[in-house]
Amino acid sequence: MAEKDLQAVKTETAGFSGKTAIPDDPHALTRIDRASIAADSHKGLVRRNNEDSFFYALDADGSRIIAAVADGIGGNENGEVASKLVCKMLLMRWRRLVSSTEKLTSQDAVEFLTHSVLEINDAIFRINDSYGTKPMGTTLAVMIMADEWVAAAHCGDSRLYRLRNGELMLLTVDHSLVNELILCGRLTQEEAKTHPYAHIITRSVGPVEHTEPEIHVYDRQFGDRYLLCSDGLTLHVGVDEIRKTLFDSFEPSQAVRRLMHLVLQRGARDNTTIMSVFA
Repeated sequence: MAEKDLQAVKTETAGFSGKTAIPDDPHALTRIDRASIAADSHKGLVRRNNEDSFFYALDADGSRIIAAVADGIGGNENGEVASKLVCKMLLMRWRRLVSSTEKLTSQDAVEFLTHSVLEINDAIFRINDSYGTKPMGTTLAVMIMADEWVAAAHCGDSRLYRLRNGELMLLTVDHSLVNELILCGRLTQEEAKTHPYAHIITRSVGPVEHTEPEIHVYDRQFGDRYLLCSDGLTLHVGVDEIRKTLFDSFEPSQAVRRLMHLVLQRGARDNTTIMSVFA
């Protein structure tokens, strides 16, 4: 693949902006019958460009929702391309699925997420292999919500949180070097914050030929509040502040706005994307 081919990929994904959500129904941008959604993305105060992307898509009746955050890796704008590409391809596959599936089960969602991530990984890997430069890739955190369940998949250190009955639970486990060191007892949470390899992730979409998304299914309860984010948020905002903000906010847009304000107030050293879903 020549440089003009990679440029074609960049052009193809140019419509995906970290500032723009992609709803299936343009009249249901942030509120539907059963849930409400808000999101924002900021390049921060240090980085030159925003390599984060996000999207969400809603059925017209609000019975099924998909929401995703991707944090590009690779530099030289290629990370931005990868994160946009994974969002665009995931959205296209989702639209095909819901148009042909009247009743979506949790097993359908698991199979969709598994096959989608593997196929998207293969597509980005083939672009990398043909282009022959520093490989681009992206993290991914994605959730599918139906009436009674939530299916979540992730690769890398983008996160999904759930607030239920005042308790904040991390539903994803960071695929990162420092987290592996924490889990085996060789590093503390405090030491991890300043570790020189804190930015190294051990799983992603695109750079290597094979990846494995981690997928789980959870029950859904009325009143649950979810937060998807890139690591720009947790770089500056602790879990106690995230919990309090989600708990105190009347709607997801308020939670997103308050959390982004904290990030910017504290220096915003990385791109930051925040998406909140109130069930």
